[in-house]
Amino acid sequence: MLVQLSIYPMDRTHISKDIGEVAEMLANMGIEHQIGPVGTSIKGDCKELFTALEKCHNAIAGKHKRVVTTIVIDDDREDEHSLRGAVRSAEEARPN
Repeated sequence: MLVQLSIYPMDRTHISKDIGEVAEMLANMGIEHQIGPVGTSIKGDCKELFTALEKCHNAIAGKHKRVVTTIVIDDDREDEHSLRGAVRSAEEARPN
């Protein structure tokens, strides 16, 4: 399962510190992840990802008055995808 996670504190314009904290939490949980320009992609099984999502959301929400969290789930049960492989496939499919 691939998931894109974005947590936006509504009381701060610069969120790099929060993004770094989320990345560190994911690394400490052993979750494969890749930071992108508008979200962090993670890979794993459903249970571990939902646990990670909850922990990351609660950690950032606990430091701010309001946060907006968006989650996009790609649950492909036929093909195994990797974070970098999904990006590579899309780049290779671009017309010249």
